[in-house]
Amino acid sequence: MKKIALVLVLLLGGVASWSMYAVLNNWDLIFKPNSSNIAAQTEKDSRQDRPKNTQTKTVASQSQKGIQISLQECESLDQLEDKKTVRCPFLVTSQKEDVKFQIYGGNYYPKFVRFIDAFGNEYLSNQIELGSNSNNSYIQKRLIRDIPLKGAVIFEQVPVNLKQIKAIELYGQLDSTYFDGRLQYQFRDLKVDG
Repeated sequence: MKKIALVLVLLLGGVASWSMYAVLNNWDLIFKPNSSNIAAQTEKDSRQDRPKNTQTKTVASQSQKGIQISLQECESLDQLEDKKTVRCPFLVTSQKEDVKFQIYGGNYYPKFVRFIDAFGNEYLSNQIELGSNSNNSYIQKRLIRDIPLKGAVIFEQVPVNLKQIKAIELYGQLDSTYFDGRLQYQFRDLKVDG
């Protein structure tokens, strides 16, 4: 078998250089970055593979019928002119047993998620997230006992200067061996980050 090695050095934009080793052996081609690029590429790849640090500070927590909701700091997103989007993340945990839990969004009257600002203005949520799902009306998930599941409520078209929420209300529905019915959570005096 013949092996022919070709070395070709390419300068890409005058910054990165690559050595390409082409070994013709049963038509296999092997491309390999040179040693000066391996460290930079490895560091970039490891940053992409790392899970994002999504832990935020819990600012309020309530438990009803064995379902605990821990509200985290609300954050400002997507600012456009005089309006912004506010996202309020939370963790929901079943403290007694595995259960079915449903959380409502802004488009599921009369069990809507809303917040009220210091001036008495009411804002209905545009989106609700729970686990890997998002919806504007409701989401139902099976909760595993003592394992928190991430969620969030999202409010759009909020004034850009809003820094405090006077009250936020969340509604849920629990289906368990010990209770079947509606749950209501109310959190007060929350800061909006950003």
